[in-house]
Amino acid sequence: VTQAWFIDYRIIDIIYSSGFLPEHYIAQYYDGNTWTNDYRYTLAYDANNQMTRETEEFWTGDDWEFEYQTLFTYNEHQHLTSETYESWGGDFWKISGRELFTYDTAQQLISILLQDLNVDVYENTSQILYSYDMDGNRIYELGQYWFETGWFDNFQVFNTFDHLSNQLFDLVQYYDGINWINNSQSGFNYDAQNNRIYHLQQTWNGVEWENDRQYYYTYDATQNPATELEEKWNGTDWDTNSTVSYTHDLDNFRESEVYSYYTPGGTLASFADSTHYYYHTVTGLKEATSTYRPLVLSPNPTTGHFT
Repeated sequence: VTQAWFIDYRIIDIIYSSGFLPEHYIAQYYDGNTWTNDYRYTLAYDANNQMTRETEEFWTGDDWEFEYQTLFTYNEHQHLTSETYESWGGDFWKISGRELFTYDTAQQLISILLQDLNVDVYENTSQILYSYDMDGNRIYELGQYWFETGWFDNFQVFNTFDHLSNQLFDLVQYYDGINWINNSQSGFNYDAQNNRIYHLQQTWNGVEWENDRQYYYTYDATQNPATELEEKWNGTDWDTNSTVSYTHDLDNFRESEVYSYYTPGGTLASFADSTHYYYHTVTGLKEATSTYRPLVLSPNPTTGHFT
């Protein structure tokens, strides 16, 4: 604000499990004089350290009150199979909806189904279907919505990749009930280390493709993200829209992020914010417990992505 930084919010009372997973934390905002509670989160995990529940409470001014919680389930391969959303009804949790996830034999996500709960019956609302190439790259997405008794097409996405599984191109189209209509497309470039260094986004004006935004990315000597530059097309030239810079310590832990946003002319920062991260100093090492858990690799053999 006016070329100076002012404290905005913080996360405190972070409590970790024996498996070093966060089980509890409180978000507070700063009003210029005092810290005020905002939200409190409690998380639970299963034996595989997969999150099974996230509960959110808000501060009433006097005490904490439940608001939302999400329940998670997983399959035998530790992949997410459902997220169930609940809201607090005053003295009980009320289910509002859920998302269901299905996978193929290679454990690649092939569908996400969204449903709302109507009284005691789940009703379809929308779904996304996915397909992949031989290297496990997601090359197609089909979005559909539910109407009365059937599914109707809504949008589709096409993706292409190089032999190293770097994404080169995507195309988004929407269905108007008769034809598929172009919406946006993107192209990507990479450096010798396969880091994405450029992204061009264009939109369809009904006749031809027009520039929309472009992004430039840089990396430090250890390949951590260093900067991001977003530029917006003004009709004749590119204007700076936002910048991001990152710093990392010698162990490659992120220390800070600084965001700056610019006026339409691209010459003056209109808004900025930053986040700084702090870590405990390691004072000792604890031997791992001798619990045997087999490693499952799929697909095997593979020349692309694997789990």
